[in-house]
Amino acid sequence: MAEAFVTEPGVGQQSTCATAMKAGACQFTSCQLGPVGDPLMGYGNFGPISATVGISTVTLTYTGFGYPTVAFPGAVTLGTGGVMTFHGGDGVSVPAFDVSATIPGLPVLTSPATTGSAVSIDTSQDLSVTWVPISMGQIEFEIYGGVQTGGDTQLTILCTFAGASGSGAVPQALLSALKAMSGTIPLNGEVTSELNASTVVDGLTILTSAHQISPTTDHAFAVTLQ
Repeated sequence: MAEAFVTEPGVGQQSTCATAMKAGACQFTSCQLGPVGDPLMGYGNFGPISATVGISTVTLTYTGFGYPTVAFPGAVTLGTGGVMTFHGGDGVSVPAFDVSATIPGLPVLTSPATTGSAVSIDTSQDLSVTWVPISMGQIEFEIYGGVQTGGDTQLTILCTFAGASGSGAVPQALLSALKAMSGTIPLNGEVTSELNASTVVDGLTILTSAHQISPTTDHAFAVTLQ
């Protein structure tokens, strides 16, 4: 599927976040969530944008408030190293551009083991995280909790590891801080891969981000902290 994100201030879930705690390749954030902001009509209109995979192309049409997600036909698939190219701009009001997003490697977590039940994590020590090494992209390992509605707190530990390394660690200090603040908030874990790129076209900065998750192994799981 293809989607074009336009970063507009004040849109989406509003949040007030404490200063992030950082340790190693990870950071812990605590955010008080507020109402969802509405986009401003006409903001971020870059005209029609199309996305191409191989010989298949879909068009993303601005709706007045943004660009919807568009699915490719079922026969179109992308694996590691696959490329999706975005085309847009008229060369006058918006510079013409062709930028590509490359699919990173497939993330397969080997530890902590996910077997359909909640993963129990000992917060008195660092958490070892291992995966099958990937040749392209980074591994994003996340533990999070909090319901995304007004007035709630969202707690997140997010770690970004080099995909080729095959291993990383979530520091004990962040795990214990999460346990102290989470209380009865249900927690979940997730692993994905990510490959980002930045292109500047006539002063317009375009960021692309590609992800991959495994369709056959657990990439999301419940977490309990001990």
